[in-house]
Amino acid sequence: MLYFFNFLIISTLIFFVVLATYYLYAQHLTKASGWDVLTIHYRAYEKPTDEQLKSESLSGRMLKSQSLMVGPTFFNKSISIGATEDGLYLSSWFTRRALLIPWYDLGKAKEVNMGNQRGYAMKIGDPPIATITFPMQLYIIVRTFTEHKR
Repeated sequence: MLYFFNFLIISTLIFFVVLATYYLYAQHLTKASGWDVLTIHYRAYEKPTDEQLKSESLSGRMLKSQSLMVGPTFFNKSISIGATEDGLYLSSWFTRRALLIPWYDLGKAKEVNMGNQRGYAMKIGDPPIATITFPMQLYIIVRTFTEHKR
C-alpha cells in the first residue's frame, strides 16, 4: 500500500511539472513570435463559420496542422488557417488565441528560404508589427485573396 501511495504522489508531481513546462513553453512561443502583439491588434473572438470559409481554394474548410513562421518562430504543424472575405484566420493550440488579419494589412510578399523549402514572407500591419512566412503551398492560397482585396 505504501508503494502505491508513493507512486501516486510521484505521478501527480510529474503531471504538474509537465503541465507547467507546457505552459511556460507556450508563453515563450507567444512572446518570441510576436503572436501576443498581433493578438492586441487582430484578435479573433469567434471561429469563422463554414459559410464564411467558402472559397475555391479552401473548399469551405479550415486547414489544420499547417506549418508557417510568425516572426522568427517556426510553428511546425500546429496552426489552423482559414480564409474568409474579412481576412486570414489563424489559430494555434499553443497560443490559445486566434487571429483574424484583414487582407489589406498583409504587405507584399517577398520570397525567402524556409530551411529546406521556398517560402514567402509578408509584413503585417502598417507600420509593420510582425512578419508571417508561408510555405509555397499555403502562400498560393493566401495570394488569391490578397490580390483581390487590395
